[in-house]
Amino acid sequence: MTTPPERSTRRPWPVLTPAVLIMLVVLVVVLIALPWVLSNFWLRVATSALVFAALALSLNVIMGLAGYPALGNIVFFGVGAYVSGLAAANLGLPAPVAILLGAVGAAIYALIASRAMLSLRGSYFLMATVALNFLTLELIVVLRGLTRGARGVTIPPLVTGDPSTVYDTFYFLFLGLVAVGAVVLIVLRRSRLGLGLLAIKGNEDAASMLGVPTFRYKAIAWALSAGLAGAVGATHAYWIGFIDPGSSFDLIMSLEVFLIALLGGPLLVIGPIIGAFTFEVAGVIAWASFTEAHLAVLGVLMVIVVTYLPGGLPELPTRIRGIVARRRGTHGRSARAA
Repeated sequence: MTTPPERSTRRPWPVLTPAVLIMLVVLVVVLIALPWVLSNFWLRVATSALVFAALALSLNVIMGLAGYPALGNIVFFGVGAYVSGLAAANLGLPAPVAILLGAVGAAIYALIASRAMLSLRGSYFLMATVALNFLTLELIVVLRGLTRGARGVTIPPLVTGDPSTVYDTFYFLFLGLVAVGAVVLIVLRRSRLGLGLLAIKGNEDAASMLGVPTFRYKAIAWALSAGLAGAVGATHAYWIGFIDPGSSFDLIMSLEVFLIALLGGPLLVIGPIIGAFTFEVAGVIAWASFTEAHLAVLGVLMVIVVTYLPGGLPELPTRIRGIVARRRGTHGRSARAA
């Protein structure tokens, strides 16, 4: 009688095929080299793309792994910006400390809201995150004695010098945040917590019946997501040099991040980076070609992509091969009939 083999306690890394590995290496090399080959205008576009990529990576912690569509996750971007901005402007704290405080403050804010928010699911959770964003924006305006309300806050400069130095500095800062988000996702995907989040995404009730502490796992994931978004918001505050409620809690920006995450599809790490650069370049082209209606054009393009590419950009080659195969089949039948 043979004994069954022992189950390995080692949890595998996400599958990295040679093609994906080569793509990842090429992507890293290209991102590092960009400041040396781009003009200041295109470097600013690339920096903006990294901001969106970092935010989409943070969103994938709660949406990509746990399946909770946090449409209003920009609220933590705003909280991080305000915590760091006020710490720098009022307390004179150095930038690294202020940015760290912004990340921690956003994570704590997510934990405070988690009891009420994470009891909701699906579209109810999605709309609740939007409501949380608007509620937080109103609090920032009302508490003007602390936040300076709608007047906004001027942030001390993080770096001074010629424009090229400033552009390069913030490009690599946001590239570092993208790297942090990627590492968090990869490590989380391998961990017990990540496996539990995937179980929640598959069937939360079944996961709970099997002993997965669903609320605790979701709360930790949301806090991690918020902390990453808060760090991006804090760094972005230094990049712009000014924060105000409208720009820090901009729901349009949140929608763009949500769409970029959808464009990334099932590729939790590479997908948001490719989606962010695709979105930014498309935005620049649309603005240059359709100055008066570029937002409408971008909106139509996004609707088309989301409708016909539900699996995101990684699904595009499969779709193209399918269309080509169908056309060949149609032509072949036409030729035989003739």
